[in-house]
Amino acid sequence: MAQQQDATSGVARVAKIDFGPLHDYLGFYLRRLYDIYGRQFIAQAGDLDVQPREVGALHLIGRNPGLTPSQLSAALSMDGAQITALLNMFDRRGMLERRVSASDGRSRLIYLTQAGEEMLNQVSAFAASFDPAFSRDLLSDVERRQLISLLAKLYARVRQS
Repeated sequence: MAQQQDATSGVARVAKIDFGPLHDYLGFYLRRLYDIYGRQFIAQAGDLDVQPREVGALHLIGRNPGLTPSQLSAALSMDGAQITALLNMFDRRGMLERRVSASDGRSRLIYLTQAGEEMLNQVSAFAASFDPAFSRDLLSDVERRQLISLLAKLYARVRQS
């Protein structure tokens, strides 16, 4: 089978491959799009040295100072080990402060440092331009908003069940 370069994603693809029922699976498209989105995000973020999952965590910590790691884990649908690794990385980069809870000495609360706030501001500006640009030539603004609305609706219903 011959390989071709996908002009949009830069990913090598195999010509004339039979995907069978995969074209009917939501997960197939979600995973492919997530991979392409992530690669383009990282490539364009350049010196920010940030990945898409870190953007969500920075936003949540910045907008909700004093979250516990387990609250952040639940909000991002990440397991404890993933959150611990992410928080440790933020800590090493000087972007995070962990404080002991006044009401429960066993619990740690997480806050952004000044460096974390500065990174959040930079990342927010980048993500605000990158995200709509990702689909600009592929979907109309109405289609993009509709897609986000449908995905949010599906996500909310899955979380409730």
